[in-house]
Amino acid sequence: MNQHILELGRIAIFGLFGLFGFGLVACGGGSDGGGVVSDGTTTSPGGGGTGGGGATLAAPAVTVSSPTANASLASASPVTVTFATQNFSVGGVNQPRLDFYLDDDPIRYTFINGTTNTVFYGGVPAQGAQWVTPTSFRLDNLSDGLHTVRLALVDAAGRELTNGEAGTARAFTVGVPFPTAPSVIVAGPAPNADVPGPVRVSFVVANHQIGPNGQPHMHFYIDGSAERHEYFDGAGITEENGVQLNGAHTHAVHWKSSTSIMLFGWAAGPHQIRFILADAGHGELANPEATQTVSFNITGTSDTSEFLLEPVLTGASAAGMAFAPDGKVFYADGHNGAGQGAVWIIDTVGGTWTRRPTPFYQTAVGSIGEQGLTGVAIDPNYAANGFVYAYFTAPGGGTNRLVRVRNVNDQAVEETVILDNLLAADQHNGGVLLFGPDGKLYVTVGEATLENLSQDLSSQNGKILRINSDGTIPADNPFQGSAVWSYGWRNSFGLAFHPATGDLWATDNGPTVDDEVNLVVKGGNYGWPLVTGNGGAPPLINPVYVLAQPVGITNIVALAETPVYPTKYHNNLFFTDFVGGKIRRLVLDPTFKSLVSDSIVFDGGVGGLVPLKQGPDGYLYTSGPGAFYRVVPNPGSMH
Repeated sequence: MNQHILELGRIAIFGLFGLFGFGLVACGGGSDGGGVVSDGTTTSPGGGGTGGGGATLAAPAVTVSSPTANASLASASPVTVTFATQNFSVGGVNQPRLDFYLDDDPIRYTFINGTTNTVFYGGVPAQGAQWVTPTSFRLDNLSDGLHTVRLALVDAAGRELTNGEAGTARAFTVGVPFPTAPSVIVAGPAPNADVPGPVRVSFVVANHQIGPNGQPHMHFYIDGSAERHEYFDGAGITEENGVQLNGAHTHAVHWKSSTSIMLFGWAAGPHQIRFILADAGHGELANPEATQTVSFNITGTSDTSEFLLEPVLTGASAAGMAFAPDGKVFYADGHNGAGQGAVWIIDTVGGTWTRRPTPFYQTAVGSIGEQGLTGVAIDPNYAANGFVYAYFTAPGGGTNRLVRVRNVNDQAVEETVILDNLLAADQHNGGVLLFGPDGKLYVTVGEATLENLSQDLSSQNGKILRINSDGTIPADNPFQGSAVWSYGWRNSFGLAFHPATGDLWATDNGPTVDDEVNLVVKGGNYGWPLVTGNGGAPPLINPVYVLAQPVGITNIVALAETPVYPTKYHNNLFFTDFVGGKIRRLVLDPTFKSLVSDSIVFDGGVGGLVPLKQGPDGYLYTSGPGAFYRVVPNPGSMH
């Protein structure tokens, strides 16, 4: 890993949920799942999740018919694996295909149809596996004992599809009886394998029927944490409820299928998951076969990224951040795991970042899922009035609240409620705060998982609000007597005003795919839940940029001119993502209204990134699990 990248190593789950507080602060949507990736013939533009909008095509899927689950096969017999695909065609070289993995071997087998009709292993024709038919292959010379085979549909570029139906695992024995005790068997990744994020972890459960909450199920623990994740399956289980942490959906780990979970936004370095089967009352089974642990390494960033991340502060993470005119950084910490959220001050004198030992402002907060203290903003007249704004979920978790405090000797005083009773949920709460060049405060409010509210102009949920700094409604808002500036939003985690035009740009997270970057206009309807992505017709407004794969777009910046970055980056849009921890760049046309090109300028490795701000020194700053970073040009990259 490049020397500029902080090696976070083993991050306990508390690093994500304690320091980030609210699970994934950011994902709310686009990363809600892995989305359906095109196989060359079929896509799912509307996603799954809650609602969707637009036509949703069936997802690419693979199933195994033989050997049957938990089969016991004769010694020295070849094992033929027969599969079927739906909405996917297994093709030839450089076409969508099927890959599979055997036992704990990290090297993949590649199954090719077409004129080749071959199974490759590590890029050369396999010796122990043979192509049999377009839907079957044979495994030869398997030793006696327990075996697993994991199948994965792969696109033409060699990337595994991330929707849950696109992968499956099967366990069987050769020459010995299949275990009769309740058992969990990890099918991938291989022990200590190097894998890029996000990471699919596959398993097979035998002699134990995993059901919904209230029935027998499975627990798992990540990186030695005592915090228990619960895995459910069966009727009614989706990515929204199939994995829970503290009784709520978590964006850092998703249910993907009956045989897999997916980890999003985890830092590069070694990680470990311990699975253990559980009964209906959450009692963990005691037989040794009921527990299995897998260790693996998430690979880091390459040295070819245009930008690198330079750690400026470790041991803390931000849900939101804002720079004061004097260079201080105010950041929101989500929650501390004990029902408290805080705004902290970081001193940056001389370029050295030091966090104050006690919070600037602290309050009781709701702390389920994405809840907590998530937004912070600095008043345009801060030098004179000292006003700081904070957005948080009120205790009890039913509503979100915006308050204003005054900074006196770096302590918050004179708390004033600016907005209250904004409907809250365990996710989709919004909470991004940003003052515009007009001096008005813009606030994102999620639809609190009640998607119909986004189109309801009598509700402030699913909206971008525009208010005066005291909470009153500007006379020139588009809807008389309403704080609503635009509507049809699902869960926006990013606002930015363009330095050249003053235009407002906002991100929005789709249900599984279709994360968006939008140019916001006064009174505009951005379509949720009627459509996602570019599916809208007037008067609905389509996004300027859509990502078909799930990334969980978080914050966005329109880069003002600064000598610290080459001029080609000036006036570009940059946004962070949670799923891959990447920073992406959007180049706009000369009017700064339309997209010219997009690219990845930092390719991840430190975990999910949430806030992104341009500091007074001109640099971009961001935060991921356990650290704050300065975004610096890579001297080894071509600019």
